[in-house]
Amino acid sequence: MKTIKELNNKLDELKSESNKIEAELQRSWNLVFEDLHAIRAGILALDTSNKYVFSGHGDIIAIADFDTDAFKDCQEYFTQYMSDIHFVEVDFSNGVISTMVGPSFVINDDGDVYDQENDRLFVSMDEYVGDDGVADIDKRDNMIESYMESEGFYPGVFETDRSGNVKLVNTKK
Repeated sequence: MKTIKELNNKLDELKSESNKIEAELQRSWNLVFEDLHAIRAGILALDTSNKYVFSGHGDIIAIADFDTDAFKDCQEYFTQYMSDIHFVEVDFSNGVISTMVGPSFVINDDGDVYDQENDRLFVSMDEYVGDDGVADIDKRDNMIESYMESEGFYPGVFETDRSGNVKLVNTKK
């Protein structure tokens, strides 16, 4: 009769072997994925996307439509490949891929500008609204550009509203 220790040792050996097999399968799938035009096209679509949303963690992510149907049979391996190699998340239920755009400057619905990287508000709407109550967007954009210069940090600038809509803003004119 085998002891508990012997059985646990055997279980550990089997888990180790299983992990090696899974890693080899992932490497094999990665070689297949690397040659697929659809993946390259999807990454390009994501890189040039103008669709942005907030993630559940408050990060801004870019999204692009992607035909996930061709990868349903290898979903686990494809998801791992996209995450490990391209830093892209795959959403099979919505047929999209997404990636974080990194720390950004966010202009909130009140017009204040927030630096996510340094976790601080650096432009208040009061600073660029005239006595007539009209916002001077060029002044705001110049303030954002000056801040970027002073910080040596040039992230994306996004405008958001209370509904969660996110739009890229061009502050260079």
